Amino acid sequence: RAQPNPEKSSGDHESVWSGSQTQQQQRKQHGAQPGQDRPARAQAVKEATGRELKLTGDLKLQLGFTPALVIDNISFQNASWGSRPEMAQVKRFELEVALFPLISRKIQINRFRLIEPDILLEINKDGTSNLAFEMKKGAKPPEPKEKRKEEKIDFPGFLVRELLIEKGRLTYRDGRSGKTYALILDQFSIAMDQDKPVAMKGKGTYNKAPFDLFAKFGSLEALTGPTQEFPLSLKVEAAETIFSLDGKVRDLLAARGFQFDLRVTSKDLTKLSPVAGSPIPVKGPLEISGQITDPAPHVYRISNFKMLLDKSDVQGGVEINLKGPRPYVSGNVSSRLLDLKSLIPQEPAAQAKAVKEEKPPKKADKVFPNDPLPF
Repeated sequence: RAQPNPEKSSGDHESVWSGSQTQQQQRKQHGAQPGQDRPARAQAVKEATGRELKLTGDLKLQLGFTPALVIDNISFQNASWGSRPEMAQVKRFELEVALFPLISRKIQINRFRLIEPDILLEINKDGTSNLAFEMKKGAKPPEPKEKRKEEKIDFPGFLVRELLIEKGRLTYRDGRSGKTYALILDQFSIAMDQDKPVAMKGKGTYNKAPFDLFAKFGSLEALTGPTQEFPLSLKVEAAETIFSLDGKVRDLLAARGFQFDLRVTSKDLTKLSPVAGSPIPVKGPLEISGQITDPAPHVYRISNFKMLLDKSDVQGGVEINLKGPRPYVSGNVSSRLLDLKSLIPQEPAAQAKAVKEEKPPKKADKVFPNDPLPF
C-alpha cells in the first residue's frame, strides 16, 4: 500500500517510489527496489533480439489508482554493420495506466509520453535491414499453436487516451541508393477516447522542409462498433503548400463509400523538392480541387476536377477502375490554355549558350526511325 510522495503534487510527473520507512525497509528486504531487475530485463531482450537494451537513467514508480512509470536514458543497440552504435535512444519515457479497467481486462493508458526519441532505420548495400534481429544460437522461434474451429480468442481492450512526442527524430538511410530521409517532430500529440473524435496535431520538418499537421477522425467507438459513417478531416501545410481532405467513409472496415472534398494549393511547387526527395522542375502556383467517390468496388472517381498550374488550366472528371487484371483510366477533361513551358525544366544560361554555339547536326533522311513501337 505504498503511496505517492506527499511532497509531490498530483500533476507532477517527477513522482518517486515512496511510502513509509517501514514499507521501504520491507521492500529492500524482499528485493522490491525499482530497477533492480534491469539486468534480467536486458538479458531477456538480448536473448530475443541479439542486441543490448540499456537503462542508464533513473527509474521512478508511482503507485495509486493511476500507476505511473518514468524511465530516463534508454538506448537499444543497432546492428553490427549500422552507421551508429544505437538504433534507438529515448531521453525520457513516461507511462500512466488506469488501474480499475484492468479488472475487466481492459488496458487503458491515460498518458504515454516520449521526450527526445531518436530512431534510426537503415538498410545496407546488401538490402539487409537493421530491423532484422539475430536470434540466440540454438534458439528456435515458437511454433504457432493450432487453433480449433470452435475456439475463440478473447483479446483485452486497449486504449491510449493521450500520446505525446516532444523533439522526436526518425531517420531512414538507404545504403543502396545513398539517400537519407529525416523526420523531426517538434511536437506531436494524439488525443482519443472511446466515444469522442480522435484529434491529431503535429509540427516539425521533413528533409528540412517545415510542416504543420492537423487531423480529426471519428471516435474509436465508431471504428470498432456497428457500421456507421466515419468522418475524416486532414490538413497538412508544408513548404508553402496546403493539402486538405474533408469528408466521410460510409464503411471504413470495408473501405467503401468514400465522399471527400480534395483541395491542394501551392505558391511554388519547386519548394516541395525537399519533401519529394528530388528536384521538381514545375514552377509557378498550383491549385487543385475536386470530389473523390467510389461508385463501385475498386472504382474511384474524381468529379468536378479543376487544376490551375501557372497559366494553364484543366477541368473535368477522371475515373480509375481497378476491377480487371489491368488498371483502366478514363476521363473527360478540357482546357482553355495549356502552356507546356512551365512543365519543361529550364537549362542554365551557360549551358544554353554553349548549345547555341555548337554546330547544328547534320539532318537525317527520316524524322522517325524504322524501329517498331511496342504498343
